[in-house]
Formats: sequence, structure tokens, C-alpha cells
Amino acid sequence: MADGQMYVEHLVPERITQSLPILFIHGHAMTGTNLLNTPDGRPGWADYFLSKGYELYIVDQPARARSAYQSNIDGDQDVYDTFTVEERFTATQLIKAWPKAVLHTQWPGNGSVGDPVFDAFYAGSVPSLHSDLTSSLKIKAAGSSLLDQIGVC
Repeated sequence: MADGQMYVEHLVPERITQSLPILFIHGHAMTGTNLLNTPDGRPGWADYFLSKGYELYIVDQPARARSAYQSNIDGDQDVYDTFTVEERFTATQLIKAWPKAVLHTQWPGNGSVGDPVFDAFYAGSVPSLHSDLTSSLKIKAAGSSLLDQIGVC
């Protein structure tokens, strides 16, 4: 049985003006779709860099989202609860889990459950492998293989 495959979306602008493509690798509990638009519906990073003439590669890490997950091979998955997302990403200025958290001003809305932007963002979160080590090894192998195929980014 195959293991470690990674979904790759390849986007090409009307006219390539940049010499190197960009490879986007999302974070924990996320997918490559996070780069396509923002939780409040604005164009995302993909649109921005395409408009600047970059060829893009957007992945879903192995065993997550559009990349196959096989429980008997990949192991258990976890899902972030809403409090964890608020604490670590969206409402850090309200929860104040670390001293500089109050400086977080990048999130539209208040970043809490019930805020439409938070709810849209949270709806896009997906289960991720329980083992960060396993997840890291899988993305390292799949990412290296992709770079072998597409070249320098």
C-alpha cells in the first residue's frame, strides 16, 4: 500500500514574470485551500502572488485534507478545539497566554467563536496527525520529492 502521497495544486499566472516558483506549505490543522482566499472572503495569497507573475505550488501535507490518510499506516489524528485556535491563532490578544499576545492585531473581527470570520476559519480546519514527528517526517519526504520534480523554488 502506498504511503506518504501529497496533493499538489499547480497554479500558473497568465504570464510568468518571476524566475522562480513559490512552494506553499500550510501549517498544522490547515490545508492548502487557506491560501486561496481569506476567512472573510477576500482574495488570498495565491491571487496576490499570481498577480505578481509567480508560478505557484500549493500542497496539502501527507495524511491530511486532499492527501490520503490511512489510519492503519499514518496513526491517530487530532483536531484543535475552538479554545486552542482562539488561544494560539485568532484571539491571542484577548486570552493573553504569553506576554506579547496582546500585540496580535492581524485578525479581522474579534477572533472568537461566533465571529463570522472565526467561524469560517475554524470550518476550514482539518484533523492532523497526532504525532508531530511523524507529520514532520512525512512532509520532509514528500516535499523533498516534489522539489526533485519541480526544481528550485
